[in-house]
Amino acid sequence: MSARKKLKKMTMKEVKAPDEFQTTVAKTVEFLREYGSWVFGGIAVILVIILGGIILTRYQKSSEIDEALAFNKAFAGVAEATVLEPKGATDGGPDDAEKKAEKLKAAAGQLEKFSKDYQGTPLAALALFARGAADLNAGDTESAYKDYRTYLDSAPDKTLSFIAWEALGIAADRLGKRKEAEEAFNEMSKAGSSFLRANAFLHLGDLYNAATAAKDDKTDAAKARGFYESGVKELAGEPKTMPPAMLLTRRTLEQRIAALP
Repeated sequence: MSARKKLKKMTMKEVKAPDEFQTTVAKTVEFLREYGSWVFGGIAVILVIILGGIILTRYQKSSEIDEALAFNKAFAGVAEATVLEPKGATDGGPDDAEKKAEKLKAAAGQLEKFSKDYQGTPLAALALFARGAADLNAGDTESAYKDYRTYLDSAPDKTLSFIAWEALGIAADRLGKRKEAEEAFNEMSKAGSSFLRANAFLHLGDLYNAATAAKDDKTDAAKARGFYESGVKELAGEPKTMPPAMLLTRRTLEQRIAALP
């Protein structure tokens, strides 16, 4: 898979008008996608922060506010371990990675409890999505797969679904669930953004490319080429005018094609 930059810190803007919700989230997704954030780098986490903040600003009843505050408390460990700058410097060694994973798993447990305590509410669904981000970032692929599968089966918000489909596909691929991975990336390829569709085709091509597929998977160079070429078509245009991440995806697709037999 292509390399992605890590997003270290993001400042959120308050969304005051309810009708700005879909537009604001969509623009944030596109910005983060184009400028380096990926599912492992924090995009799912950031959207949860945005959504949690928006829901909190809409709530008026004390019980609803208590619910939103409980969600933010449960999610805090995920944000601190991923997209927010930690308090104090770390050397990034094995001990730091282990501590980060422990914090994420603890947060995943809190989010699971929250989703049960507030079952049937919008924030309970968001907690499922957030738990997937926690488990995926913690390296617990099996749990992440189950989290995102459950979330997608719960009729999720369309704005977030393509992120969940990609995450599910990545988790399924790592678990050797080839059919499920392909189905997930095919769903991702239906996204409204050509950049997202191009990355979906990159994922799909990699499933069939002998150089990138799992050891025991059946490969097909012609099929891989077809997916990669579809990805390139999605990013047609002058390379000089493309944002860095879009250009990186296009170059990666072109390199994959050139390396095929």
